[in-house]
Amino acid sequence: MIVHKTNSLGKNRMFSPLAVSLFALGIFWLAFFFAVIINNRYFLFGDIAYFSLPWHKALAEALRHGRLPFWLTQIFGGFPLLAEGQAGALYPLTIFFHWFLANEYALSLLLVFHFLLAGLFTHLYARELGMEEAAALLSGLVYAFGGFFITRLMQTSVIFSAAWLPLGLYFLEKYFLARNYRQLLPLAIVIALQCLAGNFTVCWYSLIVYILYFAWFWSKEKLPVKEAGYFTGILLLGLGLAGAQLVPAREFWLNSVNSQPGLSFPLLNLVTYVFPNFFGLQTPTSNYFYYGQYHYWDLAVYIGVAPLILVLVALVFRITKHMNFFIVLCLGAFILSLGQHSQGITGYLFIESFGLAILSGLGLKILLLKKENYSIVLKKIYVWLGKFLLMLFASGYLLILLGVDRVARLAVALGGGTYEKMAVWADQVVGGLQYSLNILNIHLYVQLILLFLIYWVIKGFLFGELKTRVFQAIIVLLVMFDLYYFGVGYNATTRNEQILPSVRLLSILRNDPSYFRIYNYKMPRDYEVLGPEFNLVPNLNMLWNIEEINGYAPRELKAVNELLGIVARTDIKTALPLLGKMNVKYILTTDPIRFAALKEVFHDSRLYVYENFFFKDRAFFVKHAHSQPLITVYQNNEVKIITNNPEPDTLVLMDAYYPGWKAYVDKQSVPVREYDNVFRQIDLPGGKHEVIYRYQPVSWYLGLGLSLLSLAALITLWIFNRLSNKRRLLS
Repeated sequence: MIVHKTNSLGKNRMFSPLAVSLFALGIFWLAFFFAVIINNRYFLFGDIAYFSLPWHKALAEALRHGRLPFWLTQIFGGFPLLAEGQAGALYPLTIFFHWFLANEYALSLLLVFHFLLAGLFTHLYARELGMEEAAALLSGLVYAFGGFFITRLMQTSVIFSAAWLPLGLYFLEKYFLARNYRQLLPLAIVIALQCLAGNFTVCWYSLIVYILYFAWFWSKEKLPVKEAGYFTGILLLGLGLAGAQLVPAREFWLNSVNSQPGLSFPLLNLVTYVFPNFFGLQTPTSNYFYYGQYHYWDLAVYIGVAPLILVLVALVFRITKHMNFFIVLCLGAFILSLGQHSQGITGYLFIESFGLAILSGLGLKILLLKKENYSIVLKKIYVWLGKFLLMLFASGYLLILLGVDRVARLAVALGGGTYEKMAVWADQVVGGLQYSLNILNIHLYVQLILLFLIYWVIKGFLFGELKTRVFQAIIVLLVMFDLYYFGVGYNATTRNEQILPSVRLLSILRNDPSYFRIYNYKMPRDYEVLGPEFNLVPNLNMLWNIEEINGYAPRELKAVNELLGIVARTDIKTALPLLGKMNVKYILTTDPIRFAALKEVFHDSRLYVYENFFFKDRAFFVKHAHSQPLITVYQNNEVKIITNNPEPDTLVLMDAYYPGWKAYVDKQSVPVREYDNVFRQIDLPGGKHEVIYRYQPVSWYLGLGLSLLSLAALITLWIFNRLSNKRRLLS
């Protein structure tokens, strides 16, 4: 059945603008992620393979056995997976997808589903701001498929948490229109979902946006103080709902250190707002002469050429009440990103990318008003861009003409450092500019062609040569092409056969009956699609339930991090006794090692595996080493050991010490102490005993209690509000 709608101009339409807009968003999403959605292929590169995939596999296995993955034994000698948060062990959508689908496909489908959510939620919020369907669609496309989202595709928890921001702002906007705190109640759920999704950086910065948004419009509308009280209560309620995740996470942060380098947004990277590949292109599957700072995806905020022009239009006119807020938000986030931040700049770029997406939609809303002076403003915008591009290209060609030697000497004269150091830098910069400004560089021409096309399309609309619907359609299609062309390199999928290691290697490691760990010595961990040469790099061991003493995580337990730092700074031959004490039986390396204490047990064209003769058992007695404890159960959250020691002794378990581990000797609780400031030990009386270690973190029970209390409070508020509304209607 065809439904006819009437637009504001009184003309019949075959389909409603909303249906067309959502259909366009859905089709673009389907086309962009066709390999995942239709062909059932997986993302297996970068952090997805080294970080998300193994952790989500552990989560899926725990759910299938009816438990939560509180603790992992396979990395770092033990790791609090749930407390770390980024696996999203308590996130409803993660649980749902892993409950019904196989692990690899579940993660990839869950990931692309959040791109669709981000687009839909942004569209919903944009419509609440009064944008036309085309403008709302454009904002949704820019946020969900712009540089921030696409280049961070492998940082799954960032995508999961960031997708919910526009929905939170939607409920805030609804509140300001209705002035009923009932409209704020869903905001608490959104905040909780963002926290449970696992990326606390995105969650905290979202809270900042909510607070700034409320404060801005609360002050503008001169609302009573009690309104601020309602809002504060909702924020606390949202955090309380996520208490089961946040309280254990706080405990983890107090016992861990950041293992990631700090970042600062380089001012020169402003050019990437127009030419995203000016410094070369680096994707998780390739490296096209990238010579920019950090990784490409650490700095990407590209929103597309047309949206950038529309943002500049919004900057000039500022005719809606929300424009000033988002302008201040974007500028503030950009300025703050220029500083050095030990925790990275993801939060600032996240805020900036969302603000730019909304401003681009508001810019299109302004153009649709078709004022007489818009063509003059458009020319001025392009004159500014022309001057910027002229200076950029002239400076680039000048550096190329000067050559490496002169550029290096100039840098030294300006206080850049030694000539040797600056020569390396100059060689990289000049070589990079030769690549970027090369006449054969197609990426450069795509952006220039788009700049000219967009100018003539807008000009044609302003002078009446293009009808409104045609203009909107062309702008949206240009944006779709631009974002697809930009992001398609990140949409690399594969099949999990590529990460299968040698069958003979797996048989050697998995058929060893002892409890042992492996150590990856100088194993590659590159951001590329996995192939056989990358088998068993840090964390991938988890896919085959093989334990290693090292691993890969943004934050690591302090004591374990310090111990592994000592090993990493020490020659491998000198470190072998320490590794042996840490229950490391096998050393994996890409280069051969000749040493009497090592026995080669496997090698192929890519990998060498050595047995460490300094290997010590997982559990042992300090005084009576000959009385060998027997491990009968070894699971993530529980370990059972049978002992038969002739005298009182100290039983050591070479698993990481962490708050929440309890020990029971013959069902009687005994204190757990630190051994060498890293592992676990208990005092044991003489005789035969059953020792049970259980991970029972107090932080989990406190957090769960907080979540349940907050849920009860939310339900009570909702019921109270419903009853109040009924009484009001009856009266």
